[in-house]
Amino acid sequence: MGILGSLIGAIIGLIPGLHCNLFAYLILLNNDLSVAVFLFCALLSSNIFEFLSAAYLNIPKEGEILLKDAFSKFLMNGRMSSAVKIIIYSSIITYSVAIIFTLIIGNFISFISNYLSNYSWILLLAISIIIIIKQKRWLIALSFFLASGLLGYVSFNINLNEPFLPLLTGMFGISSLIYGSSKNSAPSQLEKSVVESNFFDFFKISILGVFSSIFMMLVPAISPSQIGFFASNYKNDELKIASMASINIADVILSLTTFFYINKARNGTIEKIGQALTIGLKEYHLLIFFGFFALIFSCLIALKVNKKLGENIDLINSKYFKFGIIIFIILLTMFFDGIIGLFILTASTLLGFLLIKKNVRPINLMGSLALPTILFFIFRLF
Repeated sequence: MGILGSLIGAIIGLIPGLHCNLFAYLILLNNDLSVAVFLFCALLSSNIFEFLSAAYLNIPKEGEILLKDAFSKFLMNGRMSSAVKIIIYSSIITYSVAIIFTLIIGNFISFISNYLSNYSWILLLAISIIIIIKQKRWLIALSFFLASGLLGYVSFNINLNEPFLPLLTGMFGISSLIYGSSKNSAPSQLEKSVVESNFFDFFKISILGVFSSIFMMLVPAISPSQIGFFASNYKNDELKIASMASINIADVILSLTTFFYINKARNGTIEKIGQALTIGLKEYHLLIFFGFFALIFSCLIALKVNKKLGENIDLINSKYFKFGIIIFIILLTMFFDGIIGLFILTASTLLGFLLIKKNVRPINLMGSLALPTILFFIFRLF
């Protein structure tokens, strides 16, 4: 089931607009460990392949938003094989480091989480303010943060089945495809290219990624892209990619750890796993064990898939292919949420397109997630 889960996760990660959480909700439960292993391995695998989708299709999901520029440079230099190796190295090292940290902090999770739960919105607000004021054109950045936040608030309060699909795919996906259709196409990718960073670079990044994910675990309102903003200060694009890969993989493991210790899920797929199986210490260790080998298998498949994508870069660059992706996302949105979903998709696309035209950092559109969360906690106080 681990191998099958890895293969399904690869497909989910590569297809724009799909997410493992959406797939998990379609799975029938039978209180079986094999279902839990299948979903956990699919979640890990999808996290690996979402990076390939973000790079080649220019449609990042929430965890890859900050890497648009870095991936563009690797693509234009024909070095995507290096980028994939960086993702693989970081993911495997991070998985190993995260396991050790979960053994150490497990018994403290419940106490710290209960203490911070009432203050998480303050921390989220502080991080959002820091992100905005660190930019030169902070007023424009604030405008996009508030505009996306308003759109996010509407999306999460009109009973959409899949609010993240039109909201995030429009702002970070379709807008980039439309704008990028007139830009230079990526060249053929080199079969082999060098990774300049060494093991110790990745090890340090992995430790930081695990600590970042621990912070997200204790403050559920924080997203990978928001905590990863501080990693975007790396001048080295290799380290930027390594950092986000590390945060994403650590987030999966620590989400499972959080659910095991305090029965709280940061992730929809982890929540589904908890419904499929009562997770005791034995089940927790088995999931971690199978997950590690599924991660290795997914990384090996990613190398093969990246080679095929690099060989077919002309097809990916074609306007017809990009147009097909846009149509697919529109149909998928209408399938889940009809005309209302299409309206949100249109509005988010226009907002994302305007952001690109104004040359503003994509992180400012994460107000779509941050502001609704902050408002939820504020309204709860009154």
